[in-house]
Amino acid sequence: MTFLKIPPILKIVLVLVFAVGLFFFLKFLPRVFSPQSSGSFSISPSSELGQQMHSQGWLLQPDEKFEFIWVLIFKQSSQIEFWSPRGLIGHLDIHSLNSTPGRKVYNNDGRLPEGFYKIREITSNNDSAQSVILNYPTPVDENELIIKLGEPLYQLRIGSKPDLEVFLNAEKFKHLVDILARAPESERNIAIFPKSPPLQAQVGDPISTINIYKQLEVLYGKLKKLDTKIQLGL
Repeated sequence: MTFLKIPPILKIVLVLVFAVGLFFFLKFLPRVFSPQSSGSFSISPSSELGQQMHSQGWLLQPDEKFEFIWVLIFKQSSQIEFWSPRGLIGHLDIHSLNSTPGRKVYNNDGRLPEGFYKIREITSNNDSAQSVILNYPTPVDENELIIKLGEPLYQLRIGSKPDLEVFLNAEKFKHLVDILARAPESERNIAIFPKSPPLQAQVGDPISTINIYKQLEVLYGKLKKLDTKIQLGL
């Protein structure tokens, strides 16, 4: 019996094709099995909680709904701002960030990423929300991050457990979920910034004030690329 002899050059080509295929398989395997739909646990606003927040100075009525919500998280000051068509409706202090300082460069470098996100999933514990999982990494993150072959993707979560990336106490987490529930699923937006801009926005400031943040969004991509190159010594 004779065996088919494969030319050396063909062997090299086959090995390269196999290696490339294995790379993409391992890179996208975690995403195949990760939740992609928004809101696996359905959330709804509470009139009682809305009344409580209104009495605490939030700019909302107990049963009020919004066309959109922007949740702005500022890493340096550990604060969250909530913006609706009415303007800045309230803010919260973050209990702690499970993150080391600086801009995220590697997938598992322990740093909280910065960018613009949607909600991928809301997990529940019995009948209440437990955590909000964001759609990290976005295509922008994937282009900027250094991800080692086959390593699991970093999860970006907000919740009332100390081991989550953004940790709020139980009461403040309920406020976050209640505000998100007042907007349609497709209009629940979350942005993470390194630090607050120097405008010192106050509750009741009009939505036009957020144009300053939009300017930050325009610059965000360029700044991120530049900072990444500096950190890598390129």
